[in-house]
Amino acid sequence: MPAHSWQWLFLSVVIGQWLPATQGAPVYTGSRVLSPPVTPQGIRLFNNSCVIQSHNVTLDHNKGSGDTFQLYNFVCDGLWRKPANGQAGGPIFLWSGSRRGTLRDAGAYRGLFEYAAEHEALVVFADRRYFGWSLPDEYFRDGSITYLTYEQTVQDDAQLVQLIRKQYGAQQSPAIIFTATSKLGVLARLLQPDVFAGVVASSAVLLGYPGQEPTVDAEMPYKIVTKAANDANPNCAANIHTALVALTSGGNATSLPGASALTVQVNRIQQLKTDCHGTSVVGNNTLDELVAWTEAVIEHLAEEDGRMLAPSATNTVHDLGHFCNTFFADANQTPSTALQSLADALSYEFGSNLACNQLTFGNNLLPEMDEASNFMFVDLTAVASSYLDCSGEGLNAHYMKQSTGVDDMFVPHLEAGIDSFEKRCRERFPGLAMDEAWGARILGPNITAVLRNSSNMVFINGAHDANSAASVTWNVSDSIFALSLPLGAATDFYDTAVDLPVLRPLRAFVNTQIRRWVAAVQPTNSTAPGPAPSTSPRSASGRKLQQSASVPCPDCRCLPKRTPTCRSCFREDADGVKCYDNSGGEYPDDDYPADGICAQCLVIFR
Repeated sequence: MPAHSWQWLFLSVVIGQWLPATQGAPVYTGSRVLSPPVTPQGIRLFNNSCVIQSHNVTLDHNKGSGDTFQLYNFVCDGLWRKPANGQAGGPIFLWSGSRRGTLRDAGAYRGLFEYAAEHEALVVFADRRYFGWSLPDEYFRDGSITYLTYEQTVQDDAQLVQLIRKQYGAQQSPAIIFTATSKLGVLARLLQPDVFAGVVASSAVLLGYPGQEPTVDAEMPYKIVTKAANDANPNCAANIHTALVALTSGGNATSLPGASALTVQVNRIQQLKTDCHGTSVVGNNTLDELVAWTEAVIEHLAEEDGRMLAPSATNTVHDLGHFCNTFFADANQTPSTALQSLADALSYEFGSNLACNQLTFGNNLLPEMDEASNFMFVDLTAVASSYLDCSGEGLNAHYMKQSTGVDDMFVPHLEAGIDSFEKRCRERFPGLAMDEAWGARILGPNITAVLRNSSNMVFINGAHDANSAASVTWNVSDSIFALSLPLGAATDFYDTAVDLPVLRPLRAFVNTQIRRWVAAVQPTNSTAPGPAPSTSPRSASGRKLQQSASVPCPDCRCLPKRTPTCRSCFREDADGVKCYDNSGGEYPDDDYPADGICAQCLVIFR
C-alpha cells in the first residue's frame, strides 16, 4: 500500500485482529507459513534478468555492530548500463519497501522500470524490515520489534545500496530512492545524503504531528475525499452521507423509514467486514468500528482515482469514480436505497478480493505471491504495522483526522482522534511509550525550514488522496518540488501504457530532475544531459521566480492568504502571497484574475 495511508493506520490499529496483549514487546502466537523465496510468476521481466536475493544487514544501526538479519531484495539488471572501459555504470534505482512486501511492490509499481529504461538504471526493490520476508525475528522475541523505526529502515536502505554496489561493481553509480512513504525518502536525504543522490516520493505526508507548523485542519482528509466523490458525480457525496447516517443508526432508528430493511443492509456490510477482516477484539466489533471501516474503504478507493490500473481478467474497475457512478449516481436517494447501494458497492469491491487483499492486515493474512503455491500468508504484518504507528511515527494521521459531519460526507465517530488512538495503543502494547514528539523531533517543528537544508527531492501528491491534507504541496526550493495530480492519487509508479495524459508531463519532469542529480554525481562520464538553462520568469520587481512543475490546480481560488484547501496555489514571498498567470508573471495584489482562479500553481520567490 502505499505506502503510509490513513487506511493503513486505521485498519492495522483498529480493525486487525489483536494478538494477546503482553507486558513489553508483543509475542507472536499464531501459525506461520513461510515458503522459500523464489522468483514469482508474472514478474519474470526482461528475459529473466531479475533475481530474488538477501543480504545481511545490521539489526541496530545505532550500535553499528552486533546482530544482523536477512533483508530480502528483488534486483533487475536487464536495463542497466554496466560499468565498462573505465566508465561508471548507470544509476541505482532503489524502491524502499512498503508494508506489502517486495514482490507485490515489484508487480504493482512497474512504472519504475520505465524510469529505469530512460536512465539505464539497476532496479532494486527492497523489503522493509518486519514486512515481507525480512523479519529480524519472526516471533518478535526478546523485544526485537523495538528496532522497527523509520530511522533504522533508512539505514537498512543505505547499507543495502553499498552491498549492491559491491556485488555488481557499481561503486560509482549514484543511487536514487523511490518510495511511497515520504518520511523514508526525506530521512534518506537528511541522514544519508552521500548515499542517495535524490528522492522521488509520493504523498508527502510530513505534517500533522503535535508541535509542527504549519498546522493541519483535522477535517481536511474527509473534505478531500468528499470533493473526490463530487468530482466523480454531483450526487455521490450526498448519497454516501445518507447511507453512512443510516449505517450509524444500525437500522434501529425509528425515525428512518424502512428500519427493518436497513437492518438487513447493515448486517450485509457487517458480514463483508467479518469475511474480509475477521472479528476485532478491541472495540468488541462495535457499530462505530463498522462505520469507520466502511469510511476507510471509501478513502482507499479515492486513493485509486487516476492511477489507471491495468484491467483485471474480469475487466473490473476499482476506484471512487466507479464506486460513485455505478452505485450513487441517482439523485436524492432515501436512507433505505442509499444503504442498499452502499452494501451493493462494498459487495462489488470485496467480491473481487482486491480490496480485501489491499486492506487486510490482521487475522485473515496478507497474501504474497509465491511461484510454487500462488500465495504465502504472513500474519505478522498487522503487529509490525501497529507497532510502528503506536510508537509515534504514524501519529500524525490520528492526531489530525476527525470528521465533524458538517463540511464532509462522513459522520463523526464515537471514538475518534488522538485520545482514542492512544487508548488502543496502550491496550495493544502495554510496555510501549508513545513518542508524541516524534514528528517535531525528527522532521522538525517547521518542515519547510528542515527541507531547505536539503535538496534533490520530488514529491507527488494526489488531490483525491486524503493523505495530501498533511502533505508538502508547495515547492520548497529550486531543487525540492511538489507535483500535483488534480484528479488522481499520489503514487505515480504504474505503467505509462495506461497513464492518464496528465501524468506524461509529470514523468518528464521527474526524468529531468533525475538527469540533473546523476550528472551532479557523475559530471565527467555520465551520458545524461546536464541541467537545462534557466528560463524562470522574473517578477515586476526583477526578482527571479522559480517555476513549479505542478500541473494546473483545479478550482483553487486566488485568496489573499494560503489556505489548507489551496496550499499549492499560493506561494509566499517577502511581500506575502501572490497569484500568478500562465506565463509565470505576477498579478498585482489588487488585480487578481476576474474569475478568481489561479491559472497555474507555479511560483515561489528564490
